[in-house]
Amino acid sequence: MSASPSGRGGSKIDEYSTEGKLEGSFERKAYGEHESFDYRALAVDPAGNIWATDQHNYQIDEFSPKGTFIAAYGTAGSGQKEFNGPDGIAIDHEEHIYVADINNHRILELSTTGVFIREFGFQGRECQINGGCAWWF
Repeated sequence: MSASPSGRGGSKIDEYSTEGKLEGSFERKAYGEHESFDYRALAVDPAGNIWATDQHNYQIDEFSPKGTFIAAYGTAGSGQKEFNGPDGIAIDHEEHIYVADINNHRILELSTTGVFIREFGFQGRECQINGGCAWWF
């Protein structure tokens, strides 16, 4: 099973078989102050749980293999478990989650229970003679 955001951004997630056949979709429902979602990337852990980066709400969301919402991790900011543009996500064989936090120019490593482990990268800037600048992490 694999999953992907339905289009670029939004609250709908599509599930596919290993053969690439669309098997179903689910959508995160609005709650409290969170009326919309902007899922950019997904990862599936060894248990089949689906993890999604939500740029609009500065968090990552966890769903069961059937699409039931389990938990949200993170808030806006630049500290531990804070995001400013969570865009990419991956899970390693030890079930550590790596989140590309693009506007903070770093990768955050978290456990599957949302515990901060460490971060990689730093905010940097390189300017060329012509005045153009590039950011990296």
